[in-house]
Amino acid sequence: MTSWIRILPILLLLPLAASGKDDTSARPLKQSDVVFMGGGSKETYEAYGATVVDWGGHAWGDVEKVKAEFRARVKLAQDLGIQYNAGIGMITEFLGMIKSCPEHERAICRTLDGKPMTVPWLWDHKVDGQLGKAWWFCSNSPLYQKFLRDRTALAMAGKPDGYHIDDYGGTTGTIWNGGCFCESCMPLFRDYLKQHVAPEQLRALGIEKLDDFDYGKWLLAKHVKDGAEFMKKRYTLPLYVEFREFQAQAAGAVVRGLQEYAANLRGKPLARSVNGSPPGSQAFVVRPHVDHYSCEIGMGAPGSEWAGVSTNKLTASAAFVYHCADMVHRGIAGTADGHSWAYINKKNTINLCRYWIAESYAFGHCFMAPGRRQWCYTKEKGTHWYNAKSKDYADLYQFVRKNAALFDDYEPVAQIGVIFGHTAWHKGNREPQAIATCLQEANVPFTFIAAGDQFLDLRLDAAKLAKFGKLVVPRDLKLDAAQQKVLDQIPPDRLIVWKDAASLRASIKPPLAVEGTHDVWALPRRNPSLLNSPLIVHILNRNYDFATDRTETQQNLTLFLHNSLLGGQRPKHCKAFAPGTEPASIVVEADATGVRIKLPELKLWSILRLE
Repeated sequence: MTSWIRILPILLLLPLAASGKDDTSARPLKQSDVVFMGGGSKETYEAYGATVVDWGGHAWGDVEKVKAEFRARVKLAQDLGIQYNAGIGMITEFLGMIKSCPEHERAICRTLDGKPMTVPWLWDHKVDGQLGKAWWFCSNSPLYQKFLRDRTALAMAGKPDGYHIDDYGGTTGTIWNGGCFCESCMPLFRDYLKQHVAPEQLRALGIEKLDDFDYGKWLLAKHVKDGAEFMKKRYTLPLYVEFREFQAQAAGAVVRGLQEYAANLRGKPLARSVNGSPPGSQAFVVRPHVDHYSCEIGMGAPGSEWAGVSTNKLTASAAFVYHCADMVHRGIAGTADGHSWAYINKKNTINLCRYWIAESYAFGHCFMAPGRRQWCYTKEKGTHWYNAKSKDYADLYQFVRKNAALFDDYEPVAQIGVIFGHTAWHKGNREPQAIATCLQEANVPFTFIAAGDQFLDLRLDAAKLAKFGKLVVPRDLKLDAAQQKVLDQIPPDRLIVWKDAASLRASIKPPLAVEGTHDVWALPRRNPSLLNSPLIVHILNRNYDFATDRTETQQNLTLFLHNSLLGGQRPKHCKAFAPGTEPASIVVEADATGVRIKLPELKLWSILRLE
């Protein structure tokens, strides 16, 4: 453990360095789990077939009656066989901090000019009847860390099975708005520099000693006149890269410390999750310390600022997130971002949401069951809520539970590997997403392969790369020497360097095709731990009309699977499973190149089992 981390005041802090072995936890997330975002009633749990509660909250006060009520809520789920994961909010519980800490102003994140920062998306929340006081508290502050521990104790009072942290990045989120130069961050960053930056490098910047160094004051004295100029120049300013890395690692340390504190209070290992999803750098930092990501995803609803989407077309934005989660070996219990839920709420587009649910499970992840008070957000309306009805969605979840054997332990089947260099991604190279979109829309099965860095603890190795016939490589990967050496040993005829979508499609002959339409995704999966595992293929109907909220039924489709996808097997039988219908047998037609399966009808989603 480096000394700068030791001085973080949170209890039971453990090292961030990856040991190569993940900690033991409670039951891991399964691909067939039905996850609730917050607790529900017995009737609602049973309607959906719930198996897990994430974002389970905590007792709202250190009062025995309140804690007993929370314990009863947890026990209700547990008595039904549901894993209950309690949790805290790292950013949203500002009111509790204000009320409980007389010195709370010392813990507020600050800009370079020393101005206190608020949470932008909580602009409409009032404190004592006043707007503009939704303070963003610093997760590096001893005062705020004490508050987070107190909240964690209230979560553990319910005797839950897991622990979830919302907005787990804490202070890191303020960086994009010009923070955090508070009284806690500046000494911590000074100690970080002592450990990570050579004295000669500091002297070249005119910094002779660090004993009383304050990064914010130094920037104002030497490089910028105020916070506005800092925001314009920050990416070119000295030590800014180190400052961002410091904040990322510090936030990861806080997460780990809170998790250990929770587990010690509970007296047992806990399932660990955070509201964050890859490919965010902060989600990669905490990867060794979470068992799954329980998170908001930019689903690409029209007008969604998070996804940068304004057209009425299904996107591949969520699929990209699921591929990245596979890359780092973590499951996702996802939900839509606030903008996308606002679209569902405004347009009542139930079938769009049903597609999101089917898509998530088809990729081997879970979409949290839409429930009451689903958070919606727009700049105009601020926070508002979508109240889902179980009659609109429960049948999809019951379908998953009934056919759990088609989901659990299945992994993507692919001969194409795509190198995901995180250093380049972090510096703005978005080619991995362009590659993923191109391949996904062409129905080319692929897998991301991580080339990690100080944020991501995974590295390229020859054994990983040997599993793939072809490797697609973004330009300017920015690999370290060891990983570059591994990549340099790959024969040139196995490498495809990204240029554009048309060139990539011309370089690859898809081993899979859905004949008769361009609006279908086919996703092959196999259970590697099961001898002679049947090949499972999820068929997603993307023929969705935003104007009418209808997924148009498609008819007389043919799925072609090349021999290379069959794993040496020659399937003779195919059974099709779909929500709302009984399983049906389909004829398998084989020739020298592979097999064809004719689907007479595709509504939203079908699953083919070949054996």
